[in-house]
Amino acid sequence: VRVAVAVSGRRRPTHFSDKGSELWDAWDLKAIAERILEVAYPGEERRLVAGEGTELWLLEVGMPPRRVGRAVLLEVDRPAWAAPAYGVEVTLGQLSSEFVAPPGKHLQDVEPRPARKAERRYRPLPVTPAAEFDIAIVVPDAMSAARVEEVIRKSAGSLLEELLLFDEYRGEGIPEGHRSLAWRLTLRDPERTLREQEIAARRERVIRTLERELGVKARIA
Repeated sequence: VRVAVAVSGRRRPTHFSDKGSELWDAWDLKAIAERILEVAYPGEERRLVAGEGTELWLLEVGMPPRRVGRAVLLEVDRPAWAAPAYGVEVTLGQLSSEFVAPPGKHLQDVEPRPARKAERRYRPLPVTPAAEFDIAIVVPDAMSAARVEEVIRKSAGSLLEELLLFDEYRGEGIPEGHRSLAWRLTLRDPERTLREQEIAARRERVIRTLERELGVKARIA
């Protein structure tokens, strides 16, 4: 009833033609998790919600969303020079105890229940262009990315089509105890093309709402 994948080290065996090491990373794990959800839950809404700490993403499906798994940085016993290990686990369903053979009978003698078909929802293809912009926010380590996403979604409004967390940075220019998180926002109006002034105003509104409600600042490159 569950599927799990763990990855670590190089994506492929070492070869003399390699110019550098290509290690499995958190974004590879995200792609694996998305593919598992796509196969395991066809026709359902699927979301990867940013987690916190070693819990990188929480996997949700359906409307209202229900949690079916997680993608994590694994805590394994490894030498200091070894590459990080990542894992994803997804629950495929619950094992029901209803369909069992009655006393004195075998399952072969019981009429099987009809298979439940996966629900597929129709979505028309968009006919208007999408508008994308990125924002990088400096947040305290104690603040979860999910909390920031909650405010972004609320302030971006109904035009928000997709919200993607694509980068985390600690280092030069970032205060101690903080990290920079970068999101890509995709906006679309189903009936018309968005104007540049509207997009800029929506971006400014998101940043101002984050500053007011969470006390965080946009990072200027």
